[in-house]
Amino acid sequence: MSPEQLSRIIRTTAELIGTRLDAVFDDLNSLLPDIVRIAEDAPDRRPAKADFEPLRPQLQAIIARHEGLVDGAGIAFGQDVLRDAASWLEWWRVGHGGEPEFAAHVFNPDSIRYYDYSAMSWFQLPTTSGHSLAMGPYIDSGGTDLNIVTLAVPFQTAEGSPSALGADICLPVLASIFLKSVASRDRAVVLLNDGGRVVTSNTARHSTGTLLSAADTSALAALFEDYVPVPSAVPGRIPWHVGILKVG
Repeated sequence: MSPEQLSRIIRTTAELIGTRLDAVFDDLNSLLPDIVRIAEDAPDRRPAKADFEPLRPQLQAIIARHEGLVDGAGIAFGQDVLRDAASWLEWWRVGHGGEPEFAAHVFNPDSIRYYDYSAMSWFQLPTTSGHSLAMGPYIDSGGTDLNIVTLAVPFQTAEGSPSALGADICLPVLASIFLKSVASRDRAVVLLNDGGRVVTSNTARHSTGTLLSAADTSALAALFEDYVPVPSAVPGRIPWHVGILKVG
């Protein structure tokens, strides 16, 4: 395969990944008005967990709509947003039968299964920066206990600290989309996050989570023969690159 063909392939692949992830971000953003309305209509603007149950069909629809790419979606509430819980995840995940199931989490700090999502980067970075972000791959300890990517959209209600809407991306499905687009193993092609970790690739040598290098301009130039950023309708929220690794 010629360098020109490979160059076209990585650009097409980056555009495809960006389009698929942007569609998930769009679905998450479409829920924000309903969340804010529920919070505003609650007594003293402090809603209860049950107030958000009417949004369950919309969260489940996000999982169903993306052809297996999304295997979980939900709302991660900030501190003191809810009047009946300090922490809460209204989160749904694909169950063993293929249908969405409520994902129960443990919020007791004394439990070995304690899930402190407020300290996890997928929640912390978007809520502190105020910007939507694709995070991962990371091990979701206490949650799925799998290597996943999460797309997160922060939001602020009248009371409490910032919260986030999120969608978990199924890495095997993302890898399949990537491999079908690359459609070649002549050269090592990787999808790299901004921390220099491989999201997926077309070679077993560079598996998901492999650390290559920090993804600044000089490091990318040293790693790749050719590379392009993954585009997004909102610049910066998918801080990834697709690149052809140098030989040797």
